[in-house]
Amino acid sequence: CNECEKQCPEKAIDLHAIERISLEIPALVILGDPHLTLPEKQDSIYRQESMSDFLATLFSCRVEEVITCTHSLCHYTPSSKTGCKACLASCRFGAINIRENQIEIDPFNCTECGACVSVCPTGAMQNQKLSDQSFIEFFRTYPLEDDCTVVLGSVSDFNKCWWHSDLPRLERTCFIEVPQSGSLTLMHLLFLLAHGASRVVILDASESTKTALNDAVNEANVLCEKFFSSAGPVTICSPDELISHLAKLESVAPLSPAYRDLNFINRRKMLSSLLRHFSDMSENDLKIAENEVRFLGTIVCDDDLCTQCLACLNSCKIESLSADSESLSLCWNGSLCIVCQSCIEACPEDALSYAGGALLDSKFFTPVEVSRAEPMHCEGCGKVFGTRKSFEKVMAILAKKQQNPPEHLHYCEDCRVLKLLEEQ
Repeated sequence: CNECEKQCPEKAIDLHAIERISLEIPALVILGDPHLTLPEKQDSIYRQESMSDFLATLFSCRVEEVITCTHSLCHYTPSSKTGCKACLASCRFGAINIRENQIEIDPFNCTECGACVSVCPTGAMQNQKLSDQSFIEFFRTYPLEDDCTVVLGSVSDFNKCWWHSDLPRLERTCFIEVPQSGSLTLMHLLFLLAHGASRVVILDASESTKTALNDAVNEANVLCEKFFSSAGPVTICSPDELISHLAKLESVAPLSPAYRDLNFINRRKMLSSLLRHFSDMSENDLKIAENEVRFLGTIVCDDDLCTQCLACLNSCKIESLSADSESLSLCWNGSLCIVCQSCIEACPEDALSYAGGALLDSKFFTPVEVSRAEPMHCEGCGKVFGTRKSFEKVMAILAKKQQNPPEHLHYCEDCRVLKLLEEQ
């Protein structure tokens, strides 16, 4: 009440009243991991992982999604949660998750490092600043000079080594800017070598050897060594070491004839075309050991177990598996197969299995018949309505349940209806 302060003749008492300030805060954003006691109702409390939800309450904004996923090419199988998960394993920033049964990318957490793009075997993951198709189309207008050295790097990497007074003139060297060197794949590297480059140098300031880019470089060198006994045509160096690195490179004869097919469908089919180009130029069939080159292997089908149900086709979006309805045959194209093994998981008869490495011969690049079924003909009209194996399996199941198979099962769907009507 402050009465003591008023009555004191010496003014010795000075009471400071407490001022209560009430703030109306529309939202609380918590960054990091502070130790806070929060209320039970947290409708207006946002953490770092839900920043997009907070921004949506303020105003509409445009988010640039540089790394994208084309689900029609993605070999993750939502129904069984199996198949390819290479992008999930490669992301160190938590930007890739499975939401609503498909791969989703969080642009707020994505650093555009390119690891998921580099590791994706089908091309579902793309860096939209330089997509696979635009990369290939570039060389339609600007073809490489034969026997040149190609240097790939980002603008920031090139700025570290360009514009120096002591920079020597580099003959027969082509500089190609890419948004992020970490986005380069095995397909990109093999294309440059097949298109006329004798050497490919990638500028990368990262010292880590456990990256998808390093895996792609190692695989490109393995294939060149096996095909042409060419030692290490693809290398990585830091921008500061570019000049000294180029001086150390030994001359390597370019591949001849150069690859000139610039028709692009998707990353895997382009890689298949490049491998076939290399195989045609090599004198011997190339044997790839298991895990020597990622996403190359062999899928085997047991013809005695396969009933031609074709459940495996639903999980193979890259179309390495195909079927012929007339011959009732199942075919497999090894060069397109990424051995994600989702077809093995989908097969109800356990007829498919993984057999390790691959042999890059002429059969590897064309659909090869792995199973053929005997057709089941309708007893009414003679039309093929299934396979004898599947029919016999149904009969065996009914017999096991001690049920008498109905006569109309021997007819196609049209004649079956007529047969039921006649019985009534």
